Amino acid sequence: LSARMEEFNALIGLKGLKHIEEIVARRSRLVNMYQEGICQIPGILFQQINAEDTSSYKDLGIIIQSDEFGLDRDQLVYSLDSEGIAAKKYFYPPLHQQGLYRKYQQYPLPATEYVSSNILCLPLYSHMEEKIVEDICHAIWRIYRHREEIVCKLR
Repeated sequence: LSARMEEFNALIGLKGLKHIEEIVARRSRLVNMYQEGICQIPGILFQQINAEDTSSYKDLGIIIQSDEFGLDRDQLVYSLDSEGIAAKKYFYPPLHQQGLYRKYQQYPLPATEYVSSNILCLPLYSHMEEKIVEDICHAIWRIYRHREEIVCKLR
């Protein structure tokens, strides 16, 4: 595997650095919209970023606590996909459970396994329209309100 960046991609990256502050600010605004839009739903947890820190929000991962939300992460992914929303189960399976690394695991990693099994990355990109975030938040609320019907349907 050659992981070297091609010159053209490097050029695009260098040009983009001129706009990094506005890109990070834009992504932060979108994340705030997500937080305000769905933070009242039981069983959805957002990563906490210290006030003195800045996140680029390359990804927006939320944890789904199935006992409170009423659906597990995979059921929510299925439901979002049915609504045309592509949420991703990144970080699954965790590295220590992948074939090449499994033999090196020396200690149990229950927190890693919990996060890996329950994290869901919502759509987020720099030029995303605010309307899309609103629509995704409305879809998650709709799924939450119909969670019992969805569970019955998926059995």
